[in-house]
Amino acid sequence: MSRVSIRRRLVLLAAAALCASGLSVPSLVRAADDVAAGVAAAVGRTMDASVVAWSAGDLTAFMDSYEDSPDTLFVGAQGLVRGKAAIQARYASSFGAGGPGQLGQLSFDTLEIRPTGEHYALMIGRYHLQPVDRAKAEASGIFSLVFHERDGRWRIVCDHTS
Repeated sequence: MSRVSIRRRLVLLAAAALCASGLSVPSLVRAADDVAAGVAAAVGRTMDASVVAWSAGDLTAFMDSYEDSPDTLFVGAQGLVRGKAAIQARYASSFGAGGPGQLGQLSFDTLEIRPTGEHYALMIGRYHLQPVDRAKAEASGIFSLVFHERDGRWRIVCDHTS
């Protein structure tokens, strides 16, 4: 059987299941939109808390937005860092250990948040960091974050910042 024929059968089976269930395509679209909006709001709350923590100089609270796993990844200009503890050490070596007002003022613009599967979401955005030393230039760039939801909390499992 050709690949096209298999796809056609799957589409027909899905359409038959939809008809049999009594659900309409518009109601499924609305349900998907509601899920996406809920995921975006939850991811946004995690990011808002991380911005507040960073701007307050609380690196430990900032790191609460990352999943505590040896598989959590950070990808930056210097390469790959694996594990929450190593990522925190990387931030501390680059920006200092923290303390009130010591990390600078962080903000971000959300470009897109979308669910990528059950319990996962992708966020793409732009960050802006005003250093404590006003003589230094503001840093900004693009980031992409993969979030994982566990026990009702959305945390970063992969951070690519450039």
